[in-house]
Amino acid sequence: FKEVNVRTTVAQTEENQMNQKQDTVTEHDLHALVDGQLPRERMSLVQAYLDQHPDEAQKVASWTLQRNNLKAMFDPVVHEKIPDSLLLQQGRNESPRFFIRIAAVIAWLAVGLVSGWWLHGVQSQSILYASTPAFVNLAAMAHVVYTPEVRHPVEVNASEEQHLVKWLSKRLKGNVQIPQFNDAGYMLVGGRLLPGVDSAAAHFMYENTQGERLTLYVSQTDKQHNETAFHYTENQGNSLFYWIDPEFAYVLVGQMPRESLLKLAHQVYQQLGESPS
Repeated sequence: FKEVNVRTTVAQTEENQMNQKQDTVTEHDLHALVDGQLPRERMSLVQAYLDQHPDEAQKVASWTLQRNNLKAMFDPVVHEKIPDSLLLQQGRNESPRFFIRIAAVIAWLAVGLVSGWWLHGVQSQSILYASTPAFVNLAAMAHVVYTPEVRHPVEVNASEEQHLVKWLSKRLKGNVQIPQFNDAGYMLVGGRLLPGVDSAAAHFMYENTQGERLTLYVSQTDKQHNETAFHYTENQGNSLFYWIDPEFAYVLVGQMPRESLLKLAHQVYQQLGESPS
């Protein structure tokens, strides 16, 4: 009987250990979540874990943001067509795939260098949760990176607004408009071209007399989307309102109370000739 009881106890212990292991969220699970490889049956467990561990949730969001930014920046390089001159110079025994592999290695080396430089200045910033749309993460990153700039906050100054509108409209393949917030005390500083999730994006900056800055991120979106409702989130003291219309996705970012930014978001709607839902 003792032998049977011992075996039963060992079996129960092993089963308990196995159950505990299955209920434990590991770093492998977190990486799998970011990469979209997490099994569906573990999704609720991992999400519950992140809800209870804000530090881990911030880490996952940071990885997600980095992954989205790097994908947006370097996917075009990885998928570029091999120049004919390189294909002509290859030996008879070499396959074109050899050069594709070389291009991929170079691109990802560049990823490591650029991402290290780019994220260096924003490591201490609170990153948005992984469930936030990718274009919102990019807008938050752009706001954090460019608003502290003194000499080069924008590529094109407000004095060349017409040129800025034509340039960005051409790159975004749509009718880009620049809302004005003069009545609220925010004057246009200028704008720049940035990478979006799948294509180009525009980034406009505004500043008041106290030196406080407001940014508007505009990117192309899926034509099937028509979600004009406002969505709100926060990032290290910054308020963000974002929405999608049939042509563009918008993110308005500012270090101000939610209600104040909401009023400005309504101004954007009005100036774009839309009605919020």
